[in-house]
Amino acid sequence: MLILLVIFFHIGATLMYLGHRNQCWISRSLSPKWGWCGTTLTVATLLVACNVYPVNTAIFTWLSGLMLLWGLLPFVSLLWKTGNHD
Repeated sequence: MLILLVIFFHIGATLMYLGHRNQCWISRSLSPKWGWCGTTLTVATLLVACNVYPVNTAIFTWLSGLMLLWGLLPFVSLLWKTGNHD
């Protein structure tokens, strides 16, 4: 159950990131529909986590995960950049 929550949470947070116009992964941001799908998926993972774990733990983990992912996702594009930096 925990693995599924983590996978769905990562997918949802990534979709929300890719739906923003200032993202750097792809040339154009995804349509707002995908941003809403990501938001729905992350909120759904919070609701399921609240049923499985204590509410305080679920909310703290959810907020910490969002801060961690949204802080690190922009830097992934730096790993994909190719070119000569001489």
